[in-house]
Amino acid sequence: HSVYGLDLLIEAFAQVHGHFPQTLLRIAGEGPQRSQLEDLAEKLGVSAYIEWLGQLPNANVADFYRSIDIVVIPSRQESFGVTAVEGSACARPVIASRVGGLTEVIIDGETGLLVSSENIAELGEAMERLIKDPALRDSLGRQGRANVLKHYDWQKNVTQMEAVYRRLLHTSQKA
Repeated sequence: HSVYGLDLLIEAFAQVHGHFPQTLLRIAGEGPQRSQLEDLAEKLGVSAYIEWLGQLPNANVADFYRSIDIVVIPSRQESFGVTAVEGSACARPVIASRVGGLTEVIIDGETGLLVSSENIAELGEAMERLIKDPALRDSLGRQGRANVLKHYDWQKNVTQMEAVYRRLLHTSQKA
């Protein structure tokens, strides 16, 4: 099974799509499991509603997030959770597994929804909850963006790191 849990996402999407036939799933990125995942989508009857975008150039990443309503990260494991930060930065609500760095980036019920890893039913329910509630999508997205700007401001992080390096260099020169 993939660490990214895209098989779980496709399974949950198949359930959601049954209730909300207007939904589409857009998958960005490329990996060795793509043909297995395409077979799964075929088997579940949702191939026609999935767009495989492949690897996106960095310049297109923000446009990708802006083209979707909900970011779903069903990872089985995750170190930092950069996808969650990117999605939130683009003011999109994020549904993510309660694993690794994702739990540090997403504040459950405030900037997104955290679900149990490997739980397809719970993942599907979270997706349906956000599909049905545009106001909630909007508020999670806005709060997510505010949270990222507050905690993950790139310039601020760089400045803080420079200060640490200066202090370390200064200390080591004295020694």
